[in-house]
Amino acid sequence: WLGVGGDWTSLMHASRAGRCSIVEAMLQEKPSLANMSEPHSGFTALHCAVQAAGGYASAHGTSGQPDMSSPTSSFARQDTPAAMLQLAEEEEEEEEGEHVKCARALMRAMGPGGVNVADANGRTPLSWAVEPRESSVPMIKLLLSAPAIDVNAGDKSGRRPLHWAALMGDAR
Repeated sequence: WLGVGGDWTSLMHASRAGRCSIVEAMLQEKPSLANMSEPHSGFTALHCAVQAAGGYASAHGTSGQPDMSSPTSSFARQDTPAAMLQLAEEEEEEEEGEHVKCARALMRAMGPGGVNVADANGRTPLSWAVEPRESSVPMIKLLLSAPAIDVNAGDKSGRRPLHWAALMGDAR
């Protein structure tokens, strides 16, 4: 573990920086590194790559946003991977960046269920990918293309990826 910026591994730092060649070399040497998580946040290297791809900023204001906690909210409906993927495909095509390439390598190393690994707050990589206003459509498409993706995985507060996208104002 590295003591810089929490207890992140070198793989987490490389993933966050979009250093795909380093990520791939580390995974080739020891694929199990992809499944390691930071003990406090629960982040994996995949969480790091996903957040960095969207230009995640730690301070998002939420005042004036709709109440997602209401069971009668229109945001409480179930969504399918196909429906969410269709929405992502309707967006302009973006060039696939290094963070997406890192995420693809990490997903291969983590295995089918790796795409649904939750952090300490119960948030999956998909819930982080849809949150930022500058979300990465190629990253969202990559995550949604995983056969085992659970688009309805709720975090500890009960919010699913669709809730996070709506709460943070991303209409995509």
